[in-house]
Amino acid sequence: MILSGIISFKYKVNNLHEWADKNSYTIESYDIHMTTINTPFYYLHDDQTIFDVWVKTSENNKEHWWIRKGVFTDDYIKEKKKLK
Repeated sequence: MILSGIISFKYKVNNLHEWADKNSYTIESYDIHMTTINTPFYYLHDDQTIFDVWVKTSENNKEHWWIRKGVFTDDYIKEKKKLK
């Protein structure tokens, strides 16, 4: 059971890096949220993880993304604030 959870989590992190590469982003940092508190998401199902991700674009701009990774679907919300 624990091994399954570790494998699932590693898959989500690898998938996060693939998303960044595909969009020409460099991940500067990410935090993991196991609940919806202080996130833009209203629900979290079993085996879903919320990532609070800071990336640098190919134009050297910083962007803040909230990403919910799950079994069947992934959700991406870009923070709307202008970052310096």
